[in-house]
Amino acid sequence: MSNEKKPSVFLAGDSIVKSYDEEEFTGGWGQYLNLFTEGIEFINYAEGGRSSRSFINLGLLDKISKEIKKGDYLFIEFCHNDDETKGYETMYDRFVPLGKPDGNGNFPVIQGERISTKFLPSEYMAALSSSLTYIDRETLVNAYDTIASYGEYYYPYSQGGKLGTYKWFLLQYILTARKVGAIPVLVTAPPRFSYRDSNRLADGAGLHGGENYAYIRAIRQLAKEEKVLILDLFTEFKNIGEAIGNETAHYLTAIKYGTTTGKWPEDYDEAKKNPYTVSEDTHFNKFGAYLLAAKLTELIAKQLRKGIKANDGAESFEALSPYILDKPVEKIAYPTEIRTKINGIKRFFKYDIV
Repeated sequence: MSNEKKPSVFLAGDSIVKSYDEEEFTGGWGQYLNLFTEGIEFINYAEGGRSSRSFINLGLLDKISKEIKKGDYLFIEFCHNDDETKGYETMYDRFVPLGKPDGNGNFPVIQGERISTKFLPSEYMAALSSSLTYIDRETLVNAYDTIASYGEYYYPYSQGGKLGTYKWFLLQYILTARKVGAIPVLVTAPPRFSYRDSNRLADGAGLHGGENYAYIRAIRQLAKEEKVLILDLFTEFKNIGEAIGNETAHYLTAIKYGTTTGKWPEDYDEAKKNPYTVSEDTHFNKFGAYLLAAKLTELIAKQLRKGIKANDGAESFEALSPYILDKPVEKIAYPTEIRTKINGIKRFFKYDIV
């Protein structure tokens, strides 16, 4: 094995994927994949707040294109920041419309068009002008500064995706990988742990597009249309989230308001005892991120066992097979308060996670 060319795995994504510092309670699945593999280099380009569009505008996909080689993999996860059903404040740099679906519910692939960074989207300007408070004017200045940092041209937001839809931007990652003989892999983003009731996750504005999680449906469509390997992390963690319920699920997430750093998990446990602490619905804590990585590795192993291939058999996870471990190199400690519920979580994993 030592003489073989080991594949590298490049990661393109947002805050759910990125690596965090040791003292931060928050974790990203990209920093824990190495616990379930041996000999694979994971090159994590994920950054917080990135959408499929802003990642390209920032030149991060260009950086990957200069490093990725034949036989490598590119894991692609974008959704949280693309979702245009949220408030308009980050429209100028993040939002990516799905476009109008056809009669079969398939979202379009409309090519992106670049414009000068001297201009902000007219839709953003219209929304901003309806509420010209001091903060909004400051936000406008920040928006111009952000767009200017992209260089001379950028891909803007556009109503209905007339200047580029979500599936088109994701397609650019697929083409970048295949251009050099690397293998693209689409990863569906895990759900936000926002509940309709104690055991049912909500589906609506800002929750992956609403309408039965429209952005997730679009990713699955693209995988089928382009014959791309896909890891459906969304479905797995929706099932987990609804099985363990609201209270337990929020011991897998980061802290939104309150203490967010310290020794894991002792200081996290103390922070959660504070009545003023508010847990997140979106980001995961270190144990939650570890579980995401475990599930992703299990999904890869499952496809290997079934011999699943994409692109008419030309693409598979076969090159990763020798490096996937039967048990994790290291286990991550979990919050004390879920100790009595840990068996309910363990049953969703083949790995011995605790």
